[in-house]
Amino acid sequence: EKDDYEPPSFAKKPAAGDRWEGEDEEDVKDNWDDEDEEKEPTPPAEAVPAVAPKKKKPLSQIIQEKEERRRREAEEKRAREEEERPALTPEEEQAEKLRRQRMQEEADLQLAKEAFGLTDTDGIENLQPVTRDDFDNLRKALAAKLTSCEKSPHYMNFLDDLLRDLSLNMEPEDVKRLSSSLNAVANEKVKQQKVSITCASFKNLRT
Repeated sequence: EKDDYEPPSFAKKPAAGDRWEGEDEEDVKDNWDDEDEEKEPTPPAEAVPAVAPKKKKPLSQIIQEKEERRRREAEEKRAREEEERPALTPEEEQAEKLRRQRMQEEADLQLAKEAFGLTDTDGIENLQPVTRDDFDNLRKALAAKLTSCEKSPHYMNFLDDLLRDLSLNMEPEDVKRLSSSLNAVANEKVKQQKVSITCASFKNLRT
């Protein structure tokens, strides 16, 4: 009987981490008390502020900025010329003053055309002033146009007749106001003339 005895076989138990064939189980955690890590929420993207459209500048501001820029450039140019130019006689100074005045009038005319959207081929009659700035630009354009003819022998008669025509429908007080303005200009020119004569006489005495 002892020869027929067979010892019981002990089947090897599968390891805890092994899966049976066909099983669909999740991976076993190393520590059963570990909890699933919670994913940190993604912070919301910061809202990009909308860019406000640029406001258009009013026409009067654009004109003023152009005038200031041109005036500044003209002053800088005049300062450089005065530093480089030798001393002038009173006659030369007067001629230089007239030249600068002519350049300023031409610049004013060009600025007036730009303000009204006119080209070099458009006439002054196309200017349609409405605001105070519009009338200022028209004045500069007219002054630049008229003074370009001041060398003509007919210029003074033309101005005399023009002022008379312009004052026909004006009130007496307005005509007096214009007369006072012209008298003030005349007095200032007389003073300048006296200074020029005095300087010329003093220079002749020294020579």
